[in-house]
Amino acid sequence: MIGNLTLLLFCVTCQFTALQCELWRGEWVPDDNPPLYTNDTCKYINPLRNCMQNGRPDRGYLHWRWKPLDCELPRFNASYFLEMLRGKTLAFIGDSIARDHGESLLCALTQVEDAQQHEWMLRWFFPSYNFTLSILWSPFLVQYSMDKDYLAMLHLDVPDREWTNQLQEYDIAIFSTGYWHFRKSLYYVNNTLLGGSLHEEVNATKIDLISEFQMTMETVMRHIATQYRGIAMIRTVSVDHFEHGQWDGGGKCNRTHPYARKDVTVPQKNAQMNKVQAEELEKAMTLVTRGFPKLLLLNVTDSAAMRPDGHPDVYRNQPDNSPNDCLHWCLPGPIDMWNQLVLHTLEPIYRGKFLTATL
Repeated sequence: MIGNLTLLLFCVTCQFTALQCELWRGEWVPDDNPPLYTNDTCKYINPLRNCMQNGRPDRGYLHWRWKPLDCELPRFNASYFLEMLRGKTLAFIGDSIARDHGESLLCALTQVEDAQQHEWMLRWFFPSYNFTLSILWSPFLVQYSMDKDYLAMLHLDVPDREWTNQLQEYDIAIFSTGYWHFRKSLYYVNNTLLGGSLHEEVNATKIDLISEFQMTMETVMRHIATQYRGIAMIRTVSVDHFEHGQWDGGGKCNRTHPYARKDVTVPQKNAQMNKVQAEELEKAMTLVTRGFPKLLLLNVTDSAAMRPDGHPDVYRNQPDNSPNDCLHWCLPGPIDMWNQLVLHTLEPIYRGKFLTATL
């Protein structure tokens, strides 16, 4: 099954020591704990994701926690996270959902200590811990350009210089990409046109999304495996929840509860992209020359598919005729759980004794 990567790791406080635990397999269960932060306690929330401030009336979506089927996933501990990564640098690399994730972590950490923000970059420094968090914009992860009609031209064999030129500055990098690959695009390899997306207006040999995505992920992971000295996490594709139409056709997402595990199926394209990410990571691990696993999977696709209640929908601080947002996530909201996965995936590397965990 996707995400079934068995690694020999270290751990000191994990509650699933010596247990085979697939963190991605689970369900959302009620949780009485308050969120780790709110719009009153974090000034870094993107106004487009600040659902409470934008008038969302219900709060039930804030009171669910992710419960893996085979273990407990401990609540995120911001102080412990900062202490564990004292002196380290961490970057989120990807699209707007990568930025959402980065801001979620930033909000959680600033409950311990406010951060010093870079004058013009998305970079924050926590002085007491000598810890730096950055967000790098790279929506496709490969080199690209856009024309005036928003046709994307992707060089599928060239990693994006926006992150390759900075990657060595970071001890940990969390990569993600997804929905930008649904855009109308032309695909190049070795500076030669290979084909284009399936959109009718794209005049080129048709190449399906999954084939393009596989080439992209192969390029990205090969570069990471052979050129990067740090620890790389690949966060799998998220899931949207437009109902009664797509984003530009009146689609909405006004549900107020998660789906039960038995009641949801991951959409086919998302499941295929998830599979590509897991398979390309496994292939790339064979290229790693040193003996330490530096490629790790954060498999969030299943858990995201169960949270139709977690999107901004109409509560996105935009004019009334703007499309609803059923792709990005409210902050605080379901993706705060992703920080738990980051902590408990990194923890074995930085702390304690051996265990075998299945991520």
